This record gives sequence, structure tokens and C-alpha cells, in this order.
Amino acid sequence: MRPFDPFINDFNASFTAIKTIEDERSVKQSKKDEVDSLGCIVRIKELEARLFQSRAADARGEAVSLRRLARLESKKLNETYYEKLSKLCSQETEVACLLTKMEAAKQLLV
Repeated sequence: MRPFDPFINDFNASFTAIKTIEDERSVKQSKKDEVDSLGCIVRIKELEARLFQSRAADARGEAVSLRRLARLESKKLNETYYEKLSKLCSQETEVACLLTKMEAAKQLLV
């Protein structure tokens, strides 16, 4: 059995205290690194969300423009259709009138 040496006991106690402090620092640094890493991930996801929101807003704006364009095109096609239909009806009336005159002329000749 060794004799009691206060120097060695003090050294062991100091060494244990230093080791405990280093372990605590290591754990704190590890936790800090984890928090920093999570913070970085959160910032990236927030930026990603803003990007998608921006793209969605652009897509909504494009959809509104395309709807407006489609309505204008549809209106133009309807106007063209009714103009052509009107001309056709007018021509049909003229043809009917000419047929009536030809029938009348034929009756006179017979």
C-alpha cells in the first residue's frame, strides 16, 4: 500500500476537474455545431420557400395573362363568325330574291 501523498491527490483532483471541463466544452461545442447546422438548414428551407412562392406568383400572373388572351381571341373569333354569318344570310336573301324574280320571269315566258 502506498503512503498518502497530498500532491498526487491534488493532481488527480485537478486532472479530473480539467477533464470534466474539457468534456463539457466538447459537449457545448457539439451542441453549438448542431444548432448552427440546423439554423443553416432552416435558412436554406426559408429561401427555398420564398423561391417557390415567387415561382407560384409568376405562374399565377402568367395564367391571368393567358386567360385574358384567350377571352380576347374568343371575342375576336365570335365577331368574325357573326360577320361571316351576316354576310351569308344577306347573300342567301339576295339569292332567294333572284330566284323569285327568275320564277316570275319564267311565268311570263310560259
